[in-house]
Amino acid sequence: MRTRVYRPTGVHGFGRYRTVGVVKRPLTLATAQGLVDKFHNLGIHLAIRPGPTVHITAMTPTTTEQEVQVMAAVWRVTDARIDWHGAVASC
Repeated sequence: MRTRVYRPTGVHGFGRYRTVGVVKRPLTLATAQGLVDKFHNLGIHLAIRPGPTVHITAMTPTTTEQEVQVMAAVWRVTDARIDWHGAVASC
């Protein structure tokens, strides 16, 4: 993620500078589907929703090691923020 700095608006530049995180390499749907298929073959069932924040939802319970594998693979292809949603067991 790249940080972009915006100058203040107003007379003679009085005001506050704004900094905004800009996604330099967004995750595409095709790449997300490729990652889902790759991890499905490894026994890790999940859904990946690309956007400014990539949402990863585990469909089955995962171990910490599996979560790290998934997040590392996503970080290799995008610099967007990642939000992990673990699987919720229902009774």
